[in-house]
Amino acid sequence: MKEERKELLQWLFSLENAGIKFGLDNIKELLRRLGNPQDDYRTIHITGTNGKGSVCAQIAAALQSEGLKTGLYTSPHLVEFEERIMVNNKEIGSDELVNLIYEIKDVTQDMLSEPRRLTFFEFTTALAFLYFQRCDIDVGVIEVGLGGRLDATNVITPLISVITHVDLEHTEYLGNTLASIAFEKAGIIKRGVPVVTHEWKKEPLDVIRSVAAEREAQLICGEDLALVKEVENSWGKLLVDIEGEHEYRNVNSALWGSYQIENISTSVTALEQLGRRGIFLTDQDIRDGIEKAHLPGRMQCAKNEKEFLFDVAHNPDAMRSLVDTLKKLSDERYTIVLGVLSDKDIVTMLSYLAKIAKRIICTEPKSPRARKAEELAMQAQRLGIETRIEKNVSEAMETALEMEGERVIVTGSFRTVGEAMQWWSSTYVKKLWKP
Repeated sequence: MKEERKELLQWLFSLENAGIKFGLDNIKELLRRLGNPQDDYRTIHITGTNGKGSVCAQIAAALQSEGLKTGLYTSPHLVEFEERIMVNNKEIGSDELVNLIYEIKDVTQDMLSEPRRLTFFEFTTALAFLYFQRCDIDVGVIEVGLGGRLDATNVITPLISVITHVDLEHTEYLGNTLASIAFEKAGIIKRGVPVVTHEWKKEPLDVIRSVAAEREAQLICGEDLALVKEVENSWGKLLVDIEGEHEYRNVNSALWGSYQIENISTSVTALEQLGRRGIFLTDQDIRDGIEKAHLPGRMQCAKNEKEFLFDVAHNPDAMRSLVDTLKKLSDERYTIVLGVLSDKDIVTMLSYLAKIAKRIICTEPKSPRARKAEELAMQAQRLGIETRIEKNVSEAMETALEMEGERVIVTGSFRTVGEAMQWWSSTYVKKLWKP
């Protein structure tokens, strides 16, 4: 079965050669052939530039606390494909994955070649929706892959829509202004379905407000969001008080970092709104959502010979949030293991890292899209940062062990963090990415 799984996943990933094809015709036809499984359970739909993974995890944890069988669909994965599709915090099994790939291939043979060729994300989204139906879930928490309006997940009519935050990303697909990106993300708003957003910048918020008004969807934002106050923010710990429709005192967030304040506010607001949509959560359920959410690779600490911090900051906005969090905690400077993909703004990302870096070990994850380590090093040197170059992530981690200083930051992309966590887990015989 392991070899069969490997071969099928290689085939599935080969669909990435079809690239990104915006539009819903393919996914609608595919789901029609599968009996529209996504219509058999309630859903919550989440998009945004950064923070959507955290919000998904917090909402899913609260729903599970209430005893609801909860599906969670996110992307990308850190280490194993199965991480993308979970029910009650348990990954889809290899046997189920293999059987579903065969089943979907059987009904889509004519959709697997040009000009209508299915994309990787369309196939994977249909697989997740079908698996959730087979598991008889009560509610699915669905994360958008890219954008929103034409994303393959945008075939659902959720109980509530969530837009976490809008910043410049994937400009070749979504447009090069905040307004154009906000328009794509606001595309998940459905007629009459409430939308929660933590966006505060005028340009994108005006777009979201306009789309919500056009679709007669209640918009919850600004002062209507839950207020979250820091009680303690230290290395590895975030303790907060939350004032929403109810009060939650001394909540110990499972996910830490200053940027989680915004995510917690968004999650609690959305969870409290669900009571108006037929899902009634207790205060303890909502507290559990914040205290038990599991999301590997987001400000995740692991300690042995040194303390490593793994964070998947993969764009300027996320890198700024990471650096701001660390600067707020101390003036310490760190050894940083950095690997970035080729479509990212490395100049801006490195300008943020320059504020906390003692040195940067530049490397390349196993991806055809990886930015050359030499390019990273050249730009870092221009900023006066000491650099080392290692040809792969494992060697970069070994080098980091030899450097002075107690803490190492690993960041730049999901691929880099995933490979680094694999290295750590094999070195110290403890899996870091499992719930």
